[in-house]
Amino acid sequence: FDNLVLMKRGEIVFLGSLSDTGHFLETLEKPCPPGINLADHLIESISTEGVDKETIKEFKVPIDLGSGSHKANFANMKDAKSVLFLIQVLFLRNMQQTIRNWQIFVMGMGATIVMALLVGSGVWRDIGNDQQAPALLPPALFFTCVNQGVFAALQSVNSFPGERAIMLRERQAGAYNTFAYFTAKTLTDMCVQIWQPVIFSCIIYPLFNLRPGADKFFIYMGFMILDTMSATALATLVTCFAVTVELSTVFLSLFFEVCRLYGGFFTSPAQLAAPEYQAFKWLDAISYIKYAFVGVALNELEDLEFTCPSDYNGTCIDSGNEVIEQRGYDQYTVSGCAGALILYMVLCRLLGFIGLKLIKH
Repeated sequence: FDNLVLMKRGEIVFLGSLSDTGHFLETLEKPCPPGINLADHLIESISTEGVDKETIKEFKVPIDLGSGSHKANFANMKDAKSVLFLIQVLFLRNMQQTIRNWQIFVMGMGATIVMALLVGSGVWRDIGNDQQAPALLPPALFFTCVNQGVFAALQSVNSFPGERAIMLRERQAGAYNTFAYFTAKTLTDMCVQIWQPVIFSCIIYPLFNLRPGADKFFIYMGFMILDTMSATALATLVTCFAVTVELSTVFLSLFFEVCRLYGGFFTSPAQLAAPEYQAFKWLDAISYIKYAFVGVALNELEDLEFTCPSDYNGTCIDSGNEVIEQRGYDQYTVSGCAGALILYMVLCRLLGFIGLKLIKH
Protein backbone atom coordinates (compact mmCIF):
# COMPACT_ATOMS: atom_id res chain seq x y z
CA PHE A 1 0.00 0.00 0.00
CA ASP A 2 1.09 3.59 -0.66
CA ASN A 3 -1.41 5.31 1.65
CA LEU A 4 -3.35 4.13 4.65
CA VAL A 5 -6.60 5.13 6.36
CA LEU A 6 -7.28 3.97 9.92
CA MET A 7 -10.74 4.51 11.39
CA LYS A 8 -12.13 4.14 14.90
CA ARG A 9 -15.79 4.54 15.82
CA GLY A 10 -16.53 6.21 12.50
CA GLU A 11 -13.71 8.76 12.73
CA ILE A 12 -10.39 8.79 10.91
CA VAL A 13 -7.49 8.42 13.34
CA PHE A 14 -4.76 8.19 10.71
CA LEU A 15 -4.58 9.16 7.07
CA GLY A 16 -1.29 9.39 5.27
CA SER A 17 1.67 7.57 3.84
CA LEU A 18 2.37 4.05 4.99
CA SER A 19 5.89 5.13 5.91
CA ASP A 20 4.45 7.55 8.52
CA THR A 21 2.86 4.75 10.55
CA GLY A 22 6.12 4.28 12.48
CA HIS A 23 5.94 7.88 13.80
CA PHE A 24 2.23 7.44 14.50
CA LEU A 25 2.87 4.37 16.67
CA GLU A 26 5.73 6.11 18.49
CA THR A 27 3.34 8.98 19.31
CA LEU A 28 0.99 6.42 20.82
CA GLU A 29 3.99 4.97 22.68
CA LYS A 30 3.26 1.63 21.02
CA PRO A 31 6.07 1.02 18.51
CA CYS A 32 5.77 -2.15 16.46
CA PRO A 33 8.00 -4.87 17.94
CA PRO A 34 10.34 -6.76 15.59
CA GLY A 35 8.75 -9.73 13.89
CA ILE A 36 5.18 -8.55 14.53
CA ASN A 37 2.83 -7.97 11.61
CA LEU A 38 2.40 -4.21 11.18
CA ALA A 39 -1.26 -4.38 10.14
CA ASP A 40 -2.23 -6.46 13.18
CA HIS A 41 -0.27 -4.18 15.49
CA LEU A 42 -1.92 -1.03 14.06
CA ILE A 43 -5.42 -2.46 14.58
CA GLU A 44 -4.58 -3.54 18.12
CA SER A 45 -3.04 -0.16 18.94
CA ILE A 46 -6.02 1.95 17.86
CA SER A 47 -8.52 -0.46 19.41
CA THR A 48 -7.38 0.45 22.92
CA GLU A 49 -8.27 3.65 24.77
CA GLY A 50 -4.99 5.36 24.02
CA VAL A 51 -5.80 7.48 20.97
CA ASP A 52 -6.71 11.00 22.12
CA LYS A 53 -8.14 13.81 19.97
CA GLU A 54 -4.83 15.66 19.80
CA THR A 55 -3.14 12.64 18.28
CA ILE A 56 -5.99 12.30 15.81
CA LYS A 57 -5.60 15.94 14.74
CA GLU A 58 -1.86 15.47 14.23
CA PHE A 59 -2.32 12.58 11.85
CA LYS A 60 -5.45 13.83 10.10
CA VAL A 61 -4.75 15.30 6.68
CA PRO A 62 -7.13 16.36 3.91
CA ILE A 63 -8.44 13.33 2.05
CA ASP A 64 -7.02 13.08 -1.47
CA LEU A 65 -9.43 10.95 -3.47
CA GLY A 66 -6.99 10.96 -6.39
CA SER A 67 -4.18 9.41 -4.36
CA GLY A 68 -2.58 6.61 -6.36
CA SER A 69 -4.47 7.45 -9.55
CA HIS A 70 -1.24 7.23 -11.51
CA LYS A 71 -1.05 3.50 -10.78
CA ALA A 72 -2.52 0.87 -13.12
CA ASN A 73 -6.04 -0.23 -12.27
CA PHE A 74 -6.78 -3.77 -13.43
CA ALA A 75 -10.50 -3.00 -13.57
CA ASN A 76 -9.88 -0.49 -16.36
CA MET A 77 -7.28 -2.52 -18.25
CA LYS A 78 -8.37 -4.42 -21.32
CA ASP A 79 -5.31 -6.65 -21.02
CA ALA A 80 -6.32 -7.74 -17.52
CA LYS A 81 -9.47 -9.31 -18.94
CA SER A 82 -7.64 -11.31 -21.62
CA VAL A 83 -6.69 -14.95 -21.14
CA LEU A 84 -3.12 -14.32 -22.34
CA PHE A 85 -2.59 -11.69 -19.65
CA LEU A 86 -3.91 -14.04 -16.96
CA ILE A 87 -1.66 -16.85 -18.18
CA GLN A 88 1.33 -14.51 -18.17
CA VAL A 89 0.70 -13.33 -14.59
CA LEU A 90 0.08 -16.86 -13.29
CA PHE A 91 3.12 -18.23 -15.13
CA LEU A 92 5.38 -15.56 -13.63
CA ARG A 93 3.92 -16.24 -10.19
CA ASN A 94 4.54 -19.98 -10.55
CA MET A 95 8.10 -19.36 -11.70
CA GLN A 96 8.67 -17.04 -8.76
CA GLN A 97 7.38 -19.75 -6.43
CA THR A 98 9.76 -22.24 -8.04
CA ILE A 99 12.69 -19.86 -7.54
CA ARG A 100 11.74 -19.41 -3.88
CA ASN A 101 11.67 -23.20 -3.48
CA TRP A 102 14.99 -23.58 -5.28
CA GLN A 103 16.04 -26.36 -2.90
CA ILE A 104 13.52 -28.74 -4.52
CA PHE A 105 14.82 -27.97 -8.00
CA VAL A 106 18.43 -28.39 -6.92
CA MET A 107 17.66 -31.67 -5.12
CA GLY A 108 15.85 -32.97 -8.20
CA MET A 109 18.81 -32.11 -10.42
CA GLY A 110 21.19 -33.63 -7.89
CA ALA A 111 19.20 -36.87 -7.74
CA THR A 112 19.13 -37.00 -11.55
CA ILE A 113 22.91 -36.59 -11.79
CA VAL A 114 23.59 -39.16 -9.07
CA MET A 115 21.26 -41.71 -10.68
CA ALA A 116 22.79 -41.13 -14.12
CA LEU A 117 26.29 -41.68 -12.75
CA LEU A 118 25.25 -44.80 -10.83
CA VAL A 119 23.45 -46.35 -13.79
CA GLY A 120 26.05 -45.34 -16.35
CA SER A 121 29.00 -46.48 -14.24
CA GLY A 122 27.58 -49.90 -13.35
CA VAL A 123 26.68 -52.99 -15.31
CA TRP A 124 25.65 -51.02 -18.40
CA ARG A 125 28.83 -48.97 -18.75
CA ASP A 126 30.34 -48.98 -22.25
CA ILE A 127 27.82 -51.39 -23.79
CA GLY A 128 29.36 -51.20 -27.25
CA ASN A 129 28.30 -53.53 -30.09
CA ASP A 130 29.72 -56.96 -29.25
CA GLN A 131 27.59 -60.06 -28.65
CA GLN A 132 26.75 -58.94 -25.12
CA ALA A 133 25.11 -55.79 -26.44
CA PRO A 134 21.82 -57.44 -27.59
CA ALA A 135 21.26 -58.60 -24.00
CA LEU A 136 22.41 -55.36 -22.34
CA LEU A 137 20.88 -52.66 -24.53
CA PRO A 138 17.12 -53.36 -23.98
CA PRO A 139 17.21 -53.37 -20.14
CA ALA A 140 19.53 -50.35 -20.06
CA LEU A 141 17.28 -48.28 -22.34
CA PHE A 142 14.15 -49.50 -20.54
CA PHE A 143 15.50 -48.49 -17.12
CA THR A 144 16.29 -44.96 -18.31
CA CYS A 145 12.70 -44.55 -19.54
CA VAL A 146 11.25 -45.76 -16.23
CA ASN A 147 13.63 -43.68 -14.14
CA GLN A 148 13.06 -40.33 -15.84
CA GLY A 149 9.29 -40.53 -15.63
CA VAL A 150 9.12 -41.41 -11.94
CA PHE A 151 11.30 -38.52 -10.75
CA ALA A 152 9.25 -35.89 -12.54
CA ALA A 153 5.86 -37.33 -11.59
CA LEU A 154 6.60 -37.58 -7.86
CA GLN A 155 7.53 -33.90 -7.74
CA SER A 156 4.21 -33.01 -9.38
CA VAL A 157 2.16 -35.20 -7.03
CA ASN A 158 3.65 -33.57 -3.94
CA SER A 159 3.17 -29.97 -5.10
CA PHE A 160 -0.12 -29.83 -7.00
CA PRO A 161 -2.67 -30.78 -4.28
CA GLY A 162 -1.39 -27.97 -2.04
CA GLU A 163 -1.75 -25.43 -4.84
CA ARG A 164 -5.23 -26.72 -5.66
CA ALA A 165 -6.86 -25.19 -2.56
CA ILE A 166 -5.36 -21.78 -3.38
CA MET A 167 -6.52 -22.05 -6.99
CA LEU A 168 -10.09 -22.96 -5.98
CA ARG A 169 -10.29 -20.01 -3.58
CA GLU A 170 -8.91 -17.52 -6.12
CA ARG A 171 -11.09 -18.90 -8.90
CA GLN A 172 -14.16 -18.56 -6.70
CA ALA A 173 -13.18 -14.94 -6.04
CA GLY A 174 -13.13 -14.33 -9.80
CA ALA A 175 -9.38 -13.65 -10.02
CA TYR A 176 -8.96 -15.95 -13.03
CA ASN A 177 -10.49 -18.98 -14.73
CA THR A 178 -9.44 -22.63 -14.67
CA PHE A 179 -8.06 -22.56 -18.21
CA ALA A 180 -5.62 -19.74 -17.42
CA TYR A 181 -4.38 -21.47 -14.26
CA PHE A 182 -4.02 -24.89 -15.87
CA THR A 183 -2.21 -23.51 -18.91
CA ALA A 184 0.21 -21.53 -16.74
CA LYS A 185 0.80 -24.60 -14.58
CA THR A 186 1.53 -26.72 -17.64
CA LEU A 187 3.99 -24.18 -19.05
CA THR A 188 5.75 -23.94 -15.68
CA ASP A 189 6.09 -27.72 -15.44
CA MET A 190 7.58 -27.87 -18.93
CA CYS A 191 10.09 -25.07 -18.28
CA VAL A 192 11.22 -26.45 -14.91
CA GLN A 193 11.32 -30.17 -15.63
CA ILE A 194 12.90 -30.13 -19.08
CA TRP A 195 16.37 -29.73 -17.57
CA GLN A 196 16.42 -33.08 -15.78
CA PRO A 197 16.12 -35.27 -18.92
CA VAL A 198 18.55 -33.00 -20.77
CA ILE A 199 21.25 -33.38 -18.09
CA PHE A 200 20.45 -37.09 -17.71
CA SER A 201 20.89 -37.70 -21.46
CA CYS A 202 24.18 -35.80 -21.59
CA ILE A 203 25.61 -38.05 -18.86
CA ILE A 204 24.08 -41.41 -19.79
CA TYR A 205 24.65 -41.39 -23.54
CA PRO A 206 28.47 -41.34 -23.48
CA LEU A 207 28.66 -43.64 -20.43
CA PHE A 208 26.50 -46.25 -22.18
CA ASN A 209 28.64 -45.73 -25.30
CA LEU A 210 25.56 -45.58 -27.49
CA ARG A 211 25.74 -44.98 -31.22
CA PRO A 212 27.71 -41.92 -32.33
CA GLY A 213 26.11 -39.10 -34.26
CA ALA A 214 24.30 -35.92 -33.26
CA ASP A 215 21.02 -37.13 -34.79
CA LYS A 216 21.01 -40.32 -32.69
CA PHE A 217 21.87 -38.39 -29.53
CA PHE A 218 19.21 -35.72 -29.96
CA ILE A 219 16.56 -38.31 -30.80
CA TYR A 220 17.43 -40.10 -27.57
CA MET A 221 17.30 -36.83 -25.63
CA GLY A 222 13.98 -35.94 -27.28
CA PHE A 223 12.44 -39.22 -26.09
CA MET A 224 13.74 -38.64 -22.57
CA ILE A 225 12.07 -35.22 -22.58
CA LEU A 226 8.80 -36.62 -23.97
CA ASP A 227 8.97 -39.46 -21.44
CA THR A 228 9.34 -36.98 -18.55
CA MET A 229 6.55 -34.74 -19.83
CA SER A 230 4.22 -37.72 -20.32
CA ALA A 231 4.82 -38.93 -16.78
CA THR A 232 4.14 -35.43 -15.44
CA ALA A 233 0.95 -35.21 -17.50
CA LEU A 234 -0.20 -38.57 -16.10
CA ALA A 235 0.57 -37.40 -12.55
CA THR A 236 -1.38 -34.18 -13.16
CA LEU A 237 -4.35 -36.18 -14.45
CA VAL A 238 -4.31 -38.38 -11.33
CA THR A 239 -4.02 -35.48 -8.89
CA CYS A 240 -6.84 -33.56 -10.58
CA PHE A 241 -9.24 -36.42 -9.84
CA ALA A 242 -7.72 -37.95 -6.68
CA VAL A 243 -7.45 -34.48 -5.02
CA THR A 244 -5.29 -35.48 -2.00
CA VAL A 245 -1.60 -36.45 -1.90
CA GLU A 246 -2.43 -39.79 -0.26
CA LEU A 247 -4.95 -40.89 -2.90
CA SER A 248 -2.82 -39.51 -5.71
CA THR A 249 0.18 -41.53 -4.54
CA VAL A 250 -1.84 -44.77 -4.41
CA PHE A 251 -3.43 -44.37 -7.84
CA LEU A 252 -0.26 -43.09 -9.49
CA SER A 253 1.69 -46.09 -8.16
CA LEU A 254 -0.91 -48.36 -9.73
CA PHE A 255 -0.68 -46.58 -13.09
CA PHE A 256 3.12 -46.67 -12.98
CA GLU A 257 3.20 -50.41 -12.37
CA VAL A 258 0.84 -51.02 -15.28
CA CYS A 259 2.91 -48.75 -17.54
CA ARG A 260 6.10 -50.52 -16.46
CA LEU A 261 4.70 -54.03 -16.91
CA TYR A 262 3.41 -53.24 -20.39
CA GLY A 263 6.35 -50.98 -21.26
CA GLY A 264 7.67 -53.16 -24.08
CA PHE A 265 10.44 -54.92 -22.14
CA PHE A 266 8.80 -57.39 -19.73
CA THR A 267 5.97 -57.92 -22.23
CA SER A 268 7.19 -57.22 -25.74
CA PRO A 269 4.87 -56.25 -28.62
CA ALA A 270 5.63 -59.63 -30.22
CA GLN A 271 4.47 -61.46 -27.10
CA LEU A 272 1.26 -59.43 -26.84
CA ALA A 273 0.48 -60.23 -30.47
CA ALA A 274 -0.32 -63.82 -29.46
CA PRO A 275 -4.07 -64.63 -29.30
CA GLU A 276 -4.01 -65.47 -25.58
CA TYR A 277 -2.81 -61.93 -24.73
CA GLN A 278 -5.23 -59.97 -26.91
CA ALA A 279 -7.44 -59.12 -23.91
CA PHE A 280 -4.53 -57.15 -22.41
CA LYS A 281 -3.59 -55.27 -25.58
CA TRP A 282 -5.32 -52.09 -24.41
CA LEU A 283 -2.98 -51.91 -21.39
CA ASP A 284 -0.07 -51.98 -23.81
CA ALA A 285 -1.60 -49.04 -25.69
CA ILE A 286 -1.90 -46.76 -22.63
CA SER A 287 1.67 -47.29 -21.41
CA TYR A 288 3.68 -44.14 -22.09
CA ILE A 289 6.85 -46.06 -21.14
CA LYS A 290 6.32 -48.42 -24.08
CA TYR A 291 6.35 -45.60 -26.62
CA ALA A 292 9.45 -44.02 -25.08
CA PHE A 293 11.28 -47.35 -24.79
CA VAL A 294 10.41 -48.63 -28.25
CA GLY A 295 11.36 -45.24 -29.70
CA VAL A 296 14.86 -45.23 -28.17
CA ALA A 297 15.28 -48.96 -28.92
CA LEU A 298 14.53 -48.38 -32.61
CA ASN A 299 16.85 -45.37 -32.62
CA GLU A 300 19.68 -47.46 -31.20
CA LEU A 301 19.14 -50.90 -32.74
CA GLU A 302 18.08 -50.07 -36.27
CA ASP A 303 20.90 -51.04 -38.70
CA LEU A 304 23.30 -51.52 -35.77
CA GLU A 305 25.92 -54.17 -36.62
CA PHE A 306 27.20 -56.47 -33.87
CA THR A 307 30.67 -57.95 -33.91
CA CYS A 308 31.07 -61.70 -33.49
CA PRO A 309 34.47 -63.17 -32.50
CA SER A 310 35.55 -66.41 -34.12
CA ASP A 311 35.75 -68.24 -30.78
CA TYR A 312 32.23 -67.21 -29.70
CA ASN A 313 30.21 -70.16 -28.35
CA GLY A 314 26.65 -69.69 -29.50
CA THR A 315 24.59 -68.24 -32.29
CA CYS A 316 25.78 -64.79 -33.30
CA ILE A 317 23.36 -61.91 -33.69
CA ASP A 318 24.66 -59.90 -36.61
CA SER A 319 22.33 -56.91 -36.58
CA GLY A 320 20.09 -54.94 -34.30
CA ASN A 321 17.32 -55.48 -36.83
CA GLU A 322 17.16 -59.09 -35.66
CA VAL A 323 16.42 -57.94 -32.10
CA ILE A 324 13.81 -55.48 -33.38
CA GLU A 325 12.05 -58.20 -35.37
CA GLN A 326 12.32 -60.77 -32.59
CA ARG A 327 10.70 -58.49 -29.99
CA GLY A 328 8.15 -56.98 -32.36
CA TYR A 329 9.47 -53.41 -32.28
CA ASP A 330 9.15 -53.29 -36.06
CA GLN A 331 5.42 -52.73 -35.55
CA TYR A 332 6.30 -49.12 -34.69
CA THR A 333 8.43 -46.28 -36.04
CA VAL A 334 10.52 -43.65 -34.27
CA SER A 335 8.28 -40.82 -35.48
CA GLY A 336 5.17 -42.83 -34.60
CA CYS A 337 6.36 -43.36 -31.03
CA ALA A 338 7.16 -39.66 -30.66
CA GLY A 339 3.73 -38.71 -32.01
CA ALA A 340 2.06 -41.18 -29.62
CA LEU A 341 3.84 -39.58 -26.64
CA ILE A 342 2.76 -36.09 -27.73
CA LEU A 343 -0.83 -37.31 -28.10
CA TYR A 344 -0.55 -39.01 -24.69
CA MET A 345 0.51 -35.73 -23.07
CA VAL A 346 -2.30 -33.77 -24.72
CA LEU A 347 -4.98 -36.28 -23.71
CA CYS A 348 -3.76 -36.51 -20.11
CA ARG A 349 -3.62 -32.74 -19.79
CA LEU A 350 -7.08 -32.37 -21.35
CA LEU A 351 -8.63 -34.94 -19.01
CA GLY A 352 -6.82 -33.35 -16.07
CA PHE A 353 -8.25 -29.96 -17.01
CA ILE A 354 -11.76 -31.44 -17.14
CA GLY A 355 -11.26 -32.99 -13.69
CA LEU A 356 -9.92 -29.75 -12.23
CA LYS A 357 -12.87 -27.82 -13.63
CA LEU A 358 -15.55 -30.26 -12.48
CA ILE A 359 -14.27 -31.22 -9.01
CA LYS A 360 -14.65 -28.06 -6.93
CA HIS A 361 -13.48 -29.15 -3.49
